[in-house]
Amino acid sequence: MLFTKSFIKRRGARWRAQWLSVAKACLLGILCLLAFTWILQLYLNVDRRQQDEGPDRIPLSEAERPLPNYKGQLDDAIQTLERSHTLPIGARGGRWIPRNIFQTYRTTKLSAVFVKYQSSWARLNPGWTLKLYNDSEAAEFVRTEWPEYWGTYRILPHPVMRADMFRYLIVLRYGGVYTDLDTECMVPLDTYVRATDRMIVSEERNFDTLQDFQESAYVRQHQILQWTFIAAPHHPMLYSLVNHIVHKTRRLFYVNSSTGLVRRPPPPRGPRQLFEDPKALMDHTGPGIFTDETFACLEEHGEDFVTVLPEEGFGIRPWAKEHAHFRPSVVHHFHGSWKAKSTVSLLKEQLNEAYVYSKHAIGEKHTKLMASMFSQRPANLTMLSGQLIE
Repeated sequence: MLFTKSFIKRRGARWRAQWLSVAKACLLGILCLLAFTWILQLYLNVDRRQQDEGPDRIPLSEAERPLPNYKGQLDDAIQTLERSHTLPIGARGGRWIPRNIFQTYRTTKLSAVFVKYQSSWARLNPGWTLKLYNDSEAAEFVRTEWPEYWGTYRILPHPVMRADMFRYLIVLRYGGVYTDLDTECMVPLDTYVRATDRMIVSEERNFDTLQDFQESAYVRQHQILQWTFIAAPHHPMLYSLVNHIVHKTRRLFYVNSSTGLVRRPPPPRGPRQLFEDPKALMDHTGPGIFTDETFACLEEHGEDFVTVLPEEGFGIRPWAKEHAHFRPSVVHHFHGSWKAKSTVSLLKEQLNEAYVYSKHAIGEKHTKLMASMFSQRPANLTMLSGQLIE
């Protein structure tokens, strides 16, 4: 009897010790989680302040000051431009577009896959100068080279919007190629960039019907991509593009007063709340406004100023690049995509794109037959109006 009581007592002590250890571990885990949450919140608050550091008021004199604009720099002969504009990066060599390749990323420490893609540009274009800007270098470039646009650049609330602004301004200043870090060069630039080219862009998607467009995630029915584009310095389309971004941003974040522009109160969840819809963001600084300005430039200056390649130019997706039907110049791998996507939505998007490319390659009849195989899948993917949709 005494032995049993002693055993139960010792066993109870061990249980209490074990539970005490578990409680201590849980408490320590909770404290660590709270500390991590506090540090993360502190970081996010700093990030918001950095994104929201635009001036509270823009004086009337500054608001009415003319922005830089096109002054006919590309209207004359190439030789005239060479004599009047000295560019420190890349050799012009009797051509409008210097041999520069620009990229931007949050850091210059790249993963192996990004190094692979970047090396394709260097390997296939040995006579071109490749320059990667991290976020700090990009901001410093805008602040020092384009002070007229610095206020707009720093008030843009999303990193991808500032990356958009930077890509336009770096090519506007120096000329050359801008391309995202997750793009792969498939053919040398010198095989299709001619001496007389002033700008080269590529279709991203051209929908046959308005219904197809409205059911998509695109912002223009005939959309021009801007993950890769090529232009001469001081191109009129880029001047017009960045100036329209300035005007749109000022209207969004400021109200007019007798003394200038006064900052609007921010939304409850901060400035990024204005761009929670990806289409709003793409329309403000991305392919939406880029497309509008491309066609406006074509209308005003003509085809000598802008060459629009078909989708096969820069718009081929990676799953179509090996097909014998396509000869892409650039392939976009979408590793740096800023839009959050579920597995199902990503699958649907890939099936939509695969359908489009298959229709070109093997014909619509066979593609519809292939698409019908997906109609009874759990994701309920069916074909309608030339697209696979849910």
